[in-house]
This record gives sequence, C-alpha cells and structure tokens, in this order.
Amino acid sequence: GRTFNAELVGHDELMDLALVSFQTTEDVPLARLGNSGNLEVGDWVFAVGNPLGFESTVTAGIVSAKARNPEPGSGISGITSFIQTDAAINQGNSGGALVNMDGEVVGINTWIASRNGGSIGLGFAIPVNDAKRAIRDFIESGSVTYSWLGVQTGSVGVDLAADMGLTDRVGAFVLGVYEDSPAGRAGVRAGDLIVRVADTEIRDSNALVKAIANLDVGKPTTLTVVRDGRDTDLTIRTERRS
Repeated sequence: GRTFNAELVGHDELMDLALVSFQTTEDVPLARLGNSGNLEVGDWVFAVGNPLGFESTVTAGIVSAKARNPEPGSGISGITSFIQTDAAINQGNSGGALVNMDGEVVGINTWIASRNGGSIGLGFAIPVNDAKRAIRDFIESGSVTYSWLGVQTGSVGVDLAADMGLTDRVGAFVLGVYEDSPAGRAGVRAGDLIVRVADTEIRDSNALVKAIANLDVGKPTTLTVVRDGRDTDLTIRTERRS
C-alpha cells in the first residue's frame, strides 16, 4: 500500500519492458534475479501478479517449454524467445514475476495464448536473462540497442534443398541482401544458408534474428554460411537497428 515517486530510466517496445527508479529510506524487500538458462522443462514455477485486478495472486505450474516463438502476425515481437508455463496467467498478470522453487525471478510474465481471453494453460514469460541485458542497456543508454545484419531470410523447401545440396542442413536461408548493409559488405549472398553466428548454431530464421539482435554493434563477428556445398566463414560488423 505504499507509494513512491519514480522516474523512467528506459523502455523498449520490442522487449515489452521498462525500468523505473526510486529512492527511499524505508525498508523495501528486493527480489532476487535467478538464471533462466538453468530452467528445464518440467521445473516447478510460480506466477505472481494481479489477474483481473486481484492483487498479489500466486499460481503454480511447471515450465511447459522453452524458447517459444510467437506466431507470425500475433503482434508480439520475435526479438526474444519465451518461457511457456501452465501456471495460470490472465489479464493483469503482465509484468509479474515468474519464480523458481528458490524464490528467484526467472521470468517476467507477458502474454497468453487464448481463444476466449482467459487462462487455458498457455502463458508466456520473458526469460530474466534477456531482461538483464535490457536493464543494462536502460541504465547505460536509456534504451535497448539491437544489431542489424540486413538480410531477408526464410525456409528452404524440399525441392530447393535437394537442388542445392542442403537436404541434411538446417539454418536461415538468405532470400535477399539489402544494398550497403553489413551483410552486403561482408559478402553474404542470396542463396547462402546461415548456419552459425559466432558460437551460436542457427536452426531457422527466428534463431538468426535473436542471435544478430544480441550482438554488440560494430564488433567483428564470424558468420558461417553454406555456399556451393561448403562451409564458408565471413566476418561481419553489424549496425544499430533503427
């Protein structure tokens, strides 16, 4: 029931996060941030929030899946992969904590998949490790900085994969390269299959978007592509995504 005057430090619409700051001499309990990278499917978690206005509601469930991507056209950014949980999440839970059995925050509840607007066991949370990066950027610059490569990618059909000798390979297939982009300057070509960014394996276009977005802008990074049946390493220097 206490009220504090706060100031906005930074916000990001793609991540759907904001950071506010306040000062007080009162004793305020602090939430401990955990490591969402340690979560496994089946781990017990609790969701905390104000569903439908009922304050401080706690629901329990498990981690149903990791690295979930929103459906195309859902209006939800694919800049992060989400933790899926069957802990009941409804309207009003957004921004609430998803915590593990040690009481550590491992996610921030953000959206649900539902045909009727109510909980059907399909709730999604931003992994706290992604939120930590956003918090760092908010403090340092007031906004989150994402890297941009400059390619259009998609999946390879069965026939095209056979024609290009890519039947046994997975990655992000380059459909086009923007002129005067980091990809263009690095020598990326239409028809390349991007299979690795630095040490991160790329299984599809969604994985490429996330891997590139999280790179430090301007830092040299190795991009591995399959071209003419051979793995080729290219050095890229991303630009800031506008």
